[in-house]
Amino acid sequence: MKGRVVSGWLVALLAAAAGLIAQPALAQQTLTARLTPVVASPRSGAPCWADVSLDSTAAYLIEGYLDVTIRDGLEVVARYRTADLALTNGMQTFRLALPPVTLQGGDSWATVTMRFVGTERVCNLGEHMLFAPTLLKRSFVVGVSTPREEVNPRDSEVAHSLLLGRFDPDPAAPLQRAYSSFPADVAPQDFPAFPLGCCAYDIVFLAGEGFRQMQERQLDALLRWVEGGGSVCVLPRRGLAPYHEEFLAALGVASVPAPPEPPVTSRCGLGRAVVVWDDSAARVALDMPEWRRAVAFLWKTRDCQAAELAEHGRWRLDMQDEAWLTQWRFRSFNLADEGHLDFQRLPLVTGRGLFDTLMPASIRLIPFGLILLLILLFLLAVGPVDYFLLGALRRRRYTWLLFPAMSVGFAAFIAFLSGHYMGGADHRSALIVVDVGEGGRVLRRSSYEMAFGAKEREDNVRLTNALYSPVDASELVRSGYYGMYRDSGYATNVLPRYGGSIPGDFIVQRRVRQWTPLMHRSFSFEPMEPAIDFDWDAVGPADFGSYRERSRLLGRLLPGRQFDGALFCLHESEVHTVQSFANAPAPVEPYRSGDTPEDFIHEISSRPRVGLFSVVSQISPNGAGDFEDVNLLDSTDPRQWLLVAVRRAGADCFVYRRLYFGEP
Repeated sequence: MKGRVVSGWLVALLAAAAGLIAQPALAQQTLTARLTPVVASPRSGAPCWADVSLDSTAAYLIEGYLDVTIRDGLEVVARYRTADLALTNGMQTFRLALPPVTLQGGDSWATVTMRFVGTERVCNLGEHMLFAPTLLKRSFVVGVSTPREEVNPRDSEVAHSLLLGRFDPDPAAPLQRAYSSFPADVAPQDFPAFPLGCCAYDIVFLAGEGFRQMQERQLDALLRWVEGGGSVCVLPRRGLAPYHEEFLAALGVASVPAPPEPPVTSRCGLGRAVVVWDDSAARVALDMPEWRRAVAFLWKTRDCQAAELAEHGRWRLDMQDEAWLTQWRFRSFNLADEGHLDFQRLPLVTGRGLFDTLMPASIRLIPFGLILLLILLFLLAVGPVDYFLLGALRRRRYTWLLFPAMSVGFAAFIAFLSGHYMGGADHRSALIVVDVGEGGRVLRRSSYEMAFGAKEREDNVRLTNALYSPVDASELVRSGYYGMYRDSGYATNVLPRYGGSIPGDFIVQRRVRQWTPLMHRSFSFEPMEPAIDFDWDAVGPADFGSYRERSRLLGRLLPGRQFDGALFCLHESEVHTVQSFANAPAPVEPYRSGDTPEDFIHEISSRPRVGLFSVVSQISPNGAGDFEDVNLLDSTDPRQWLLVAVRRAGADCFVYRRLYFGEP
């Protein structure tokens, strides 16, 4: 016995000694990290691009991945695992796209904790601070291509004149406003070479050497982003490469203007471009009406604001739709009397219809009468039946067995009944909004997908060349009168975990709860197989004006064939129904609530003139988990017409849109 005790102590001492020997090796820090955001103040709703510099002092190759956790105070708001990395001795820098983060409190600083998880051990890389937009303060960003070796003071002045805040009539200091507007200096070689990377900016500004040093693949990506709704301002100088001139030609601007009249504005797809040539840039005064009009053009301001912005350099406060505010009782957005506008995100008021559309049709609630009947039967079973039946059998002592048995039985029956009404199969559906240009070319697409699980499970979403953002389905349920303040009971804010290389090829892991809808949005500029094969170039604004002309649209868009969907034409504040779902060859009613398809399509395509959208009609794409950057139509511009086709394909609903411009 004594020998066993000694042997046990010996084993313990040897284990402790081994731990002491191994501890220095574990504690030795062979890896350090530095986090540097590409944009000091990231844009609201967009991914945050950052450079992570890893410095290894190890004399051997380190393999593993970065594990990134972002916190808002003590709350975890994002988790991200990078693709596998291989680190050699020395400093290496990686460009990462962190998931979009919006902080809930007043503090604009998020805490980023990083770990390098290797094949042999885990190395803690400490905590780093990251500036992030907040829920109550929007962040607008102008990306400026600035060469490290040359900073032109004139170009810097032009960049600052592009900020949205220059038009604000509120005399408050910029830091005291409910939004921020900053220029972000980015080296030309650091500009993204893929269009989704440009979603970090509202406007991109290229001037002189900053434009000349841009590579061809970077300009191709920028052009694709502009066609999808972005804005670019270019101040080119002489001596450009052929691909620079091709880029300007693709924007709709001749490479050699004659005569050089500043500035030149152009529409490119859904986006905007302003070009000022070197020989005329010196004659551009940043406070002249022509330049203010060009800046307003880049911000896609409403037509009703254009004259005030150009002549006086400030937006009007009386352009908000007071009738809409009164109808939906969003009085918190009516701050014009206080001298400023509220730029917080505006929820959808027709979102309930979309929610009901994406929910599986087999989902039914247990009838209230049946619930009452089950409660009554249970009370009878555990009361009179239990008392008289066991009394007649003189076995009342078995009450303690019968009562739990009946409780379990009723609970099992109710669970079975719930499964019968709610369905026993998983369901997945999506609303896909596709914007097309000339020739039916896809300019951008957004997919709002809902997953509804019959049981709790893990769900993986794999995306390629796309952005991912969670969508709060409970906000759609809460839409309506006082909707944004009403609790819906849907707990849909499930924290996803990202893994891979965002936005190139990555997987999003999230947990789907039983009978609880989970929604997300994926955004991409990539083409897709057309679900609606229209000849979009066969019609134009001249075909939309009268009822007789609109009645011939389908014959021109789809000659010789029938269209099994709905077709709408939006102009100013009106929605003209060319073909409704009820009149389609295969009638499909996509809504089961009081809202109509026209209501929802109108709201996401032409936002009400409230808050930010009383100033602008459209924002550059950011891929956020809402419908703000989906807006296209300026309801105050009589030259604009929006043709919308809607078609159901299985559980999915496709919405194709084409924006047309007519004569003033």
